[in-house]
Parts: sequence; structure tokens; C-alpha cells
Amino acid sequence: MKPGESPAATLVAIPESDIVELVKFVAAQSGHEPAGVESHLRWFLLDNPCARSSDPPRLWIALAPR
Repeated sequence: MKPGESPAATLVAIPESDIVELVKFVAAQSGHEPAGVESHLRWFLLDNPCARSSDPPRLWIALAPR
């Protein structure tokens, strides 16, 4: 990779079963209580009434190559 270039990222789907692991990570990094983080993430990722069927899936995460 040349100086100033960014590595390509890969998008991967997050299965709903992995939300608990994501909650643990976000709670540890943010200092917020896991229950509140889980409630917020579930609403944003799964239950958001403003989400449209034409929107891209919300259970995706960008992973930088290692």
C-alpha cells in the first residue's frame, strides 16, 4: 500500500446471534451499561420503525484487512 492510501474494507453481515458480543464490546469501550447498549442496538439494528425495505441491511460491519 502506498502512503496516503487506505486499505480496502470488507462488509460482512452480523447475525442477530452476535449482537450480544457486539453489546459487550460497545459497552466496554463506551462505559455504558450493557442493558442500555443492547436496547439501543436492537432498536437501531432490528426494530427501527423508520427503516425502509429499500435501505441496506443494518446488520453489517466494515472490517479492515489485517
